[in-house]
Amino acid sequence: MKKEMEDQSVLIFISMLISISFLLTGCFSQTDMVKARASFAEKASGNIKIGVVWPISELKSDTGFVNGAQMAIEEINSNNGVQGRLLEAKVMDEKRSFREGILSAQEIASQKDVAAVIGYWEPYISIPAAKIYDDSGLLFLSPAVSSDELTKQGYDFVFRNTLSDYEMGSQMAEYIAKQGLSRAVIFYEDDDYGKAVAKAFESKFIESGASIVDRVTDFSNELEFEKAYEKWIALDYDAVFIVDSMPHAGVFLTRLRKVDEEVPIFAADGLDLEDLPTMLGKVGEGLYVATTYNNQDESEISKSFRETYESKFGIKADTWAVQGYDSIKLIAYTIDQAQGTDPFKLASTLHNTNNWNGVIGTISFDDAGNMTGKDILMKVIKDGRYQFIGHK
Repeated sequence: MKKEMEDQSVLIFISMLISISFLLTGCFSQTDMVKARASFAEKASGNIKIGVVWPISELKSDTGFVNGAQMAIEEINSNNGVQGRLLEAKVMDEKRSFREGILSAQEIASQKDVAAVIGYWEPYISIPAAKIYDDSGLLFLSPAVSSDELTKQGYDFVFRNTLSDYEMGSQMAEYIAKQGLSRAVIFYEDDDYGKAVAKAFESKFIESGASIVDRVTDFSNELEFEKAYEKWIALDYDAVFIVDSMPHAGVFLTRLRKVDEEVPIFAADGLDLEDLPTMLGKVGEGLYVATTYNNQDESEISKSFRETYESKFGIKADTWAVQGYDSIKLIAYTIDQAQGTDPFKLASTLHNTNNWNGVIGTISFDDAGNMTGKDILMKVIKDGRYQFIGHK
């Protein structure tokens, strides 16, 4: 569900080398750490610590994730906790910095009284952090990082409760093709997120019998854009798929809407922002945006969450607030079902979780730790606000 700020192919490679080096030369054996965590869990009776790692200082205007997590912990603790034990958040700021992110992972993993960790924003941090957590027998739930690499390593303790890049691209291709559109332009950011989602979209779109008119990442000037647009017109394009973030995506939308007010434009979840309609203004009208959370859902669990969150924090809950809340609730459910914090029992329980019901909907996991059975939701900007139009 996340796009990156840098060229992560290089960063991931470097980060893996550094983290592996640390683990090989560190002050404890990872096998011993797993055993120590399991042994501690057998006798533990105090508060259950959960690591909450988020780029707090870098996302000052977006505190929803931590707010949601803390709200869930307060609710759980007000009902006697889990298995008679209270939950305690160990909140850390990874600052969107590789160094800070890895240091936080090392610190958390070295503490055997921590039962699980949720969070992280950037793949180039979370992917090496996942290895540190897995090697130390610490359950890691990633609600933001969509990179397919996160769950390809055969880890036992690593899970993802958001759609992968592959799922996002594939489901968007299916959705657009079902609208009767068959000649798409892909505008994507030149990073791992953009490339992965665009690749999955192209493959699935072509598989449906449709075609890709063009793939572009940027235009250096207006003339370059005009030439590309002439090409799209000549090839009879009928849809545009954006895999990008603001403000870059906004510049492209402005250019395109100046010359074509009618072509349907669809965006992946990189543009799933609560205030996007305001940010885009008129050029955002008619834009379809993929999301995994319907903040207009009338189910009891969703309504209760929204009302409590708005009353507590004075703002509306966004997707990240839901992810923070649901992540803690899911960890609590897993601890309860496993009847404790033994890492092996926690991982087994989560792997076998089927249709757990959260604010975001039902969640299940496959053998690799990926969330399964979750369809994207679509919303469209109309009259300056979002309107939900259902599943793909």
